[in-house]
Amino acid sequence: MSSRVDTLSTLTEKLKQTINEIQDQYESFIDSNQLYKQGKINEREFFASIGDYLIASSAMNFITVQTIFEIRSMVEKKASTNNQTERLSSPSAAAPSQGGIGISRSTAESQMPRADQFSLPKPQQPTFKALQTHDGQGSVNSSENVQKKTTKDCTVCGKAIPKQAKFCSRCGNSQ
Repeated sequence: MSSRVDTLSTLTEKLKQTINEIQDQYESFIDSNQLYKQGKINEREFFASIGDYLIASSAMNFITVQTIFEIRSMVEKKASTNNQTERLSSPSAAAPSQGGIGISRSTAESQMPRADQFSLPKPQQPTFKALQTHDGQGSVNSSENVQKKTTKDCTVCGKAIPKQAKFCSRCGNSQ
């Protein structure tokens, strides 16, 4: 049991450390976002900060799941140990004791949610902008009419953005 406790304490310490690191990555990402909006850093640096934050976030999620599995394993082990002790000490092994956890492995597994109980949201349909093509004489083909129907101009900077957009992709202001 002490090795499990050692593993759990190691995992929780690692999780605390990762949470502190991801906070730093998050703040760096927010700073990069503001600098990118102001045009002070290029796309490469901006996407590098997104990547660093994503990696740190994934590491934190992984360690969190490991910690949860370790806790679950400890609870199951304690429940099975309590059930074995109960069977040895009392003639009626069917009734759980009031002082222990009082669940067996089969009871714990039956209470665990199954994967088929959850439903994922349906994917959103992507919206594509029509490409403008020129016919050699300088006039724009009918795709211009399609673009005018599906886009609007930003109220601050004037950039063409999707009609349903709530924020401008250039200046970030709400619409």
